[in-house]
Amino acid sequence: GDDVFGDDPTIIKLEEEMAATFGKEAAVFVPSGTMGNLIAVGVHCEVRGSEFICGSLAHIHIYEQGGLSTLMGAHPRPLTNRADGTLDLKDIEAAIRPDDQHFPVTKVLCLEQTHNKCGG
Repeated sequence: GDDVFGDDPTIIKLEEEMAATFGKEAAVFVPSGTMGNLIAVGVHCEVRGSEFICGSLAHIHIYEQGGLSTLMGAHPRPLTNRADGTLDLKDIEAAIRPDDQHFPVTKVLCLEQTHNKCGG
């Protein structure tokens, strides 16, 4: 079935179980991590040209074919990752853009929980 029609009983059950598990009103199934990342950043960078801060070795920056820029209009601001995948808090603070019409608006910080390029 097509999830748009709401006629696939397996997807309906999965979404209901996940909503209940996480104490949410509803859930949506996405078939790939890339799609989940697009949605997650897209809801925060709702205006094309908005900026997200991420690590220079982040999966969303290296491996997803620039989809966040192409499909969501979100501009990456990559910061150098430390060897363990973390970012320096001072670098994050310095990367947040001032309110200036010449710059994109910084909307969200994207962090990887288990960093695949840094031993995660």
